[in-house]
Amino acid sequence: MLIANADALFDKHFITIDENKQLKFSYLLENNHKLKSQLNLNNGIFKDILNDRRMQYLAYHRKIFEEKEQERKTKES
Repeated sequence: MLIANADALFDKHFITIDENKQLKFSYLLENNHKLKSQLNLNNGIFKDILNDRRMQYLAYHRKIFEEKEQERKTKES
């Protein structure tokens, strides 16, 4: 269940993975400590999954994430 939720959050650009292979959360989720504690990339499986090719895609994903964050903050103002 959590994995499906994480996928949905990723697909909607509420979470992304930074260039240091760390999860980055939307400011809207910053106070959701339960979610943040349940999602982590320290699991060894991510070392293989976050290869150079995926990291290139994640750079693109981060760009969209940042654009959407700016839009969300603008709408909130």
